[in-house]
Amino acid sequence: MCIRITPYLLILFIWCKAATAITDIAYVVKVDNALVYLDIGTKAGAQVGDWYVILDTLVMTGSVAKDYDRIGEVRLLRVLDDVSIAEVMAVVDDKELELLQRAMPALQWASMEDQRRSEQASLEIDSLIKKRSKPVQPKVISRPRRIRSIYLLGGSDWNKNIDLQWNTANQLIGATAVTDRSLGMRLATSYGAWRLNLTYRVAGKLLGTAEADITQLGLAMDVHYLVTRTWPPKLYLGSGLGVQQMDWQARGDVRQSRRKIDTTDSITRWGGHLVAGSEWGLGSRWFLAFEGGYYYTFKWQGLIGGEGWKSRVGIGQKF
Repeated sequence: MCIRITPYLLILFIWCKAATAITDIAYVVKVDNALVYLDIGTKAGAQVGDWYVILDTLVMTGSVAKDYDRIGEVRLLRVLDDVSIAEVMAVVDDKELELLQRAMPALQWASMEDQRRSEQASLEIDSLIKKRSKPVQPKVISRPRRIRSIYLLGGSDWNKNIDLQWNTANQLIGATAVTDRSLGMRLATSYGAWRLNLTYRVAGKLLGTAEADITQLGLAMDVHYLVTRTWPPKLYLGSGLGVQQMDWQARGDVRQSRRKIDTTDSITRWGGHLVAGSEWGLGSRWFLAFEGGYYYTFKWQGLIGGEGWKSRVGIGQKF
């Protein structure tokens, strides 16, 4: 096999030889299908059978390459004084052999890779030691934010047995269900996702409900879970217990009543409720409140009280 030295190949060889003197790495001076020509020969110690790794420069500092990308591997088939012909043994996927790529002895490349891995491992160990040597900062446990609010609420209760029925002897014989009006004030304190509420409410005849014969004064305590943690909460769920004082005007002898004060009968009943609601801000302190739920009041002698749905709307302020 003879090598034909063209003027172009000669000029390229001379330029690469000068660069090789600086970097001590050979260059690819020609690519011919499965063969590549390297500007290295017996004068530089190359021998038939030597393996070289073909590299592409990634980072250059001045005229010195600092990092390389592996392109493939070749094995020398013929070695002259200054030029060698090599057989392509492997090429990395999506890579191509091109002119002026670098060629480094495989053993030298392996040594560089081992050194690089060793340096990387040393850096990782140093970084880990620095992290562990940092003083441990004490964990600060933040207390839940407390917000206090006051509400004015109005609404209705459905299916409440407060329309009293009397017989001809003015004896209480029953009560029919009506829709009842109510007005109340609520004090609330929230801690994180939970809110504790105390509500005082008046309903019934005192507010002018046409069918109602009973005036109700109620006190309830309930707990809300704030599904959304923003203020005011866009959604909350809750439940609670309460007590009601019910008063109505007596007619004649009302022996069915628990007690009698002049012409007024009065009873105290317990109950419970489940609620869901939403609040919407009106600035930094004021907000609108919408609430609905289900209530239950233990009936007195199966007549007065009941269970049903309730709705509330109101305005509030935090302080």
